[in-house]
Amino acid sequence: MQDVYQIMMTGGLLISIVSLIAWWSIFKKAGYKGWYAIIPLFNVYIFCKLTLGSGWLVLTMLIPIFNIFILIYILFRLSVVFQHGLLFTLGLIFFYPIFILILAFGNSKYHGSAACYF
Repeated sequence: MQDVYQIMMTGGLLISIVSLIAWWSIFKKAGYKGWYAIIPLFNVYIFCKLTLGSGWLVLTMLIPIFNIFILIYILFRLSVVFQHGLLFTLGLIFFYPIFILILAFGNSKYHGSAACYF
């Protein structure tokens, strides 16, 4: 049983490190400093700011259950500001580590929060 626990902890740590590296790169692509990705809550504020143009929605991320729907909407906006569509959003939702790496290290370019009209 302890082996399963160690595997799960190692896997979670690995996904966290890969996500941190990817978010560092995404923040740099969007014109922010990469180290913003390592500051808790502030990174969510910057995430909202780069997808929505305003960081006020970070407060809605604190509301249980509702935050799931807001996160899905923000992931959709993230795919749109990098000129991807709904299928890429589904990839971000269901295969997050792979698709966040595609955004970070692929040839996707940040087009600003004005790229999305809804």
